Amino acid sequence: MPRSDNHGMLLANSEDDAIRSHKQLIKALFEALPHIHLKQVFRYVDGVGTFMCDETTHVWNKVSNLKIQNVLSDLVQSNVSNLSPRETKLVGQFNNLTYLRQCFQAFMEDPEFIKKLDNNTHLFALQNGVLDSLTKEFRPLCWDDHVSKTCGWAYSSYESRLYMPEVKRYFETVFPIQEERDYVLHFLGRLLDGHRDEKQFLILTDKRDGNNGKTTFVHLMKRVFWSYAVIKNYNAPCKNSKLKGVRLLIVNELTKRQKLNCGFLRAATIGDYCLDGRNMYSTKAGEFMWQAGIVLVMNKNHFPKFDVSDKAFMQRMVLCPFRSKFVQVFDTTQEPHTFVCDSDIKKNFDNWRS
Repeated sequence: MPRSDNHGMLLANSEDDAIRSHKQLIKALFEALPHIHLKQVFRYVDGVGTFMCDETTHVWNKVSNLKIQNVLSDLVQSNVSNLSPRETKLVGQFNNLTYLRQCFQAFMEDPEFIKKLDNNTHLFALQNGVLDSLTKEFRPLCWDDHVSKTCGWAYSSYESRLYMPEVKRYFETVFPIQEERDYVLHFLGRLLDGHRDEKQFLILTDKRDGNNGKTTFVHLMKRVFWSYAVIKNYNAPCKNSKLKGVRLLIVNELTKRQKLNCGFLRAATIGDYCLDGRNMYSTKAGEFMWQAGIVLVMNKNHFPKFDVSDKAFMQRMVLCPFRSKFVQVFDTTQEPHTFVCDSDIKKNFDNWRS
């Protein structure tokens, strides 16, 4: 009768067809691929799952058990020497892969990994590198940067120069007053670093009813910041864990029936603010450093309630009105800052990001 080891691998009775246990196979894999032993590719968190670092982009992602089992099967068969035919067969079987994965996860366990993810406030990751505001350089992303968020686009100095005139024209029409335009660009530029100490949040509202470019501008901000941005309606629930590592929080559809949380807005704009909540991917409680600049979007006739006697709160509020109007047909009798609408302008946003 065949017997089972404590990892579920069947061991043969004769030496000729003896096979290694799952633990022995994983140990042999680490000896063949020492970079795995150094945890540069995989991490496991109990109760959460396995994370895998893309060896091209060096971005970390949580992966399914099935994905890990398929990867392990390929790694063992490609790198472990002297695999017997029986071992090769068993490594390809689902039940044995489950035990193999469990052994592998035990070696890869890192209880602190979730805390490390997206915790470096000095980094802003692109598809082809990372901006490091501490060292003032654009460099390749490394596995130990522990990044899972990116802006979703690659920087190109050529395309940046090519599209710069178009981008400037866009901002000059949407924000025709230079002082206001400069402030908005400065506010957004500071979000490349996650340390919030400017003691300000931005309110976008309309100066003229409708067709003012506000919605399109919010869409552009989301395209530029991508997974670094969260857009939510004021009443919609948003788990705190979803905000870890986020650099831009846009709160939409505020109305006069609602009341702003002045205490939170003060705290989140002062710097070194930690938010309590559930860890990302987990039900376990934890806290993380707040990194997001806050933008509130509302119509001029629908300002929410807030405490006007709260001087610290009032000092943090920066109002930026959308003064422009975009029309289908322009005529000379219209007010200043009126422009012909470009209905296809969103098609340019992917090019402008570079």
